[in-house]
Amino acid sequence: MFGRLGQHSDGGPPADADWLSLSTSQNLTSLSPGQSASVSLLLTPKNGLPLGEYRGKIRLSDSTGLTEDVAFSFFAVSETIGSLEVSVVDEFTYYAVGSPRVVGADVVILNYFTSEEVVRGRSDTHGNFNVERIPSGFYLLKVSESDHSSYSAIVAIEPGLVKKHEAFVSVQTVRYKWNVGNVDIQDDYQLTINSVFQTNVPFPVLRIENRAKRINGVEHLGPGS
Repeated sequence: MFGRLGQHSDGGPPADADWLSLSTSQNLTSLSPGQSASVSLLLTPKNGLPLGEYRGKIRLSDSTGLTEDVAFSFFAVSETIGSLEVSVVDEFTYYAVGSPRVVGADVVILNYFTSEEVVRGRSDTHGNFNVERIPSGFYLLKVSESDHSSYSAIVAIEPGLVKKHEAFVSVQTVRYKWNVGNVDIQDDYQLTINSVFQTNVPFPVLRIENRAKRINGVEHLGPGS
């Protein structure tokens, strides 16, 4: 059995990437049932490699032609450091006296590729949230505050630079509250009796006949009548 690198169907490192290779032997020894073998990748990227996620696959095949693809992924990150300054504003910042910013807003910074939380905090008394040291790269910024709309944006941190970003959260002047209460409803019932007759059944039938005799226009009942 042997393995080789390949490009993933939804993108990844180019096939001629000289910084990506197998660090273990390409030919694997035969494995007995229950045994396993490790395959390692060697990454030697040069400066200037675009940051982000890289996906690929290792194709395993045997002498019979059977193949199996094992997917892998890794992230190219930077060791350089930048800074981020977030200003949280709303309509009062532009129209009210003193241009106040939003104080106490919840600010969350997530890794753009993994959605892992990097830092969380609240805007200070001046409506600012600062991160002095953060690795350069792409991040997802989320800001929320009660009685305001939520805000999200992608920010890019560059090495040695301060990224200034303004997050606008609109004031919610109208809110709707739904209250559910109990309501007593009187139940009305209408009963209908339907008679169902079955015909053509072998049951005895009682038949009544009039045996009265008419004498001089008067009906008389005879004995046993």
